[in-house]
Amino acid sequence: MTVIKDSKYKKALLVELIEVYISKGHSIHMLVGKDLHDFDRNELESKLRTEGVNTDIIKSKSK
Repeated sequence: MTVIKDSKYKKALLVELIEVYISKGHSIHMLVGKDLHDFDRNELESKLRTEGVNTDIIKSKSK
C-alpha cells in the first residue's frame, strides 16, 4: 500500500511542479524521458518549496 500511496503522491507533486514551471516560464527539460520512479519524492518536494508551493496541501489531497 505504501508504494501505491507514494506513487500517487509523487505523481501529484510532479504535476504540480510542471504546472508551476510552465506558469513561471522555467525549462522543464529535466522532466523529459523520465519514469515516475526516476524522481525522488524529497527532491520534488524541495523544488516545489523553492517555488513557494505548500507540499502539505498536495500530501493531504493524495491520501
